[in-house]
Amino acid sequence: MYCHGFLVIKWGHGRYRCTQCQKTFTPYQHRKIRAHRYFSIFRRWVTRGLTVELLCQLFPLAPRTLIRHFDVFLQSTPIVSPPKTKKTICLKVDATHLGRWGCVMVYKAGKDILYWQFSQREYYDGYVAGLRWLIKAGYSIAGVASDWHGSIVAAVQYLLPSIPHQRCLVHTQRLCQALTTARPKTEAGYMLLRIVRELNHLHNRYEVRIWKSWLLLWERRYGALIKERTHGTKEVGTRTWWYTHKNLRRAFRTLRLSQAHLFLYLDHQGLDKDTNGLEAEFAHLKGKLYVHRGLKRDRQVAFMMWYLYFKSH
Repeated sequence: MYCHGFLVIKWGHGRYRCTQCQKTFTPYQHRKIRAHRYFSIFRRWVTRGLTVELLCQLFPLAPRTLIRHFDVFLQSTPIVSPPKTKKTICLKVDATHLGRWGCVMVYKAGKDILYWQFSQREYYDGYVAGLRWLIKAGYSIAGVASDWHGSIVAAVQYLLPSIPHQRCLVHTQRLCQALTTARPKTEAGYMLLRIVRELNHLHNRYEVRIWKSWLLLWERRYGALIKERTHGTKEVGTRTWWYTHKNLRRAFRTLRLSQAHLFLYLDHQGLDKDTNGLEAEFAHLKGKLYVHRGLKRDRQVAFMMWYLYFKSH
């Protein structure tokens, strides 16, 4: 028997004594210590990416014993507790997809993960339920930053229409750079790429005005180019058309039509300009999950829920 990793010996009269701290325990108290000890080992297994074999080297336990106790924890998911006092927060909201079998939607404020939910896909009702839970729990949401997925945009507009909703500059920049490509074949694409690369380096309203003037000059010079159309004929014989430079047009319109939500972080203190904090959490989560990729699907979902719970406590 062990107490926090130290040997416990029988002390007589149905009691046990720890050889390190010299404390004595009843069998019932010792069972509680063992349960607590397995939970602390389980926490290391989840948060540090340690394998069962490595844990068995750190603690004098058999692999089957650890696996049996870990499976008990993975049969259930932790319950998110609301805060004790009301808080005013600026949210970062994003989801990470896990192939065809679902995604995890996470709500974070500053360095604290407040809420999370597993879903088959990133959809409107899921975000509405998550935001409602936060509001009911006592959080006062002063602003939201997201990747501008249609479901989260609609959910925020429905529940919190008056708060600022910041579009993630990193997601916007990556999207536009993918549309223009790293080596544009046209002068218009090259000039727009230079404008896009400056998007995440604006620190005040003066720099924003300069950036907007660059975009306006680009539109005056190449506006006719992105309106060009190519006409063709379908296999059934009907006539059709499409924009010749559709990717370049989409990149420009993304910047042009979303300006009202790109620079809100300059006017609202505490509002993030991107969701990088969540992207880092997702990278760590998937790294830990990859170490235990042999788990069944329902156990992997429970593993992710426990990981986010430990990160928030």
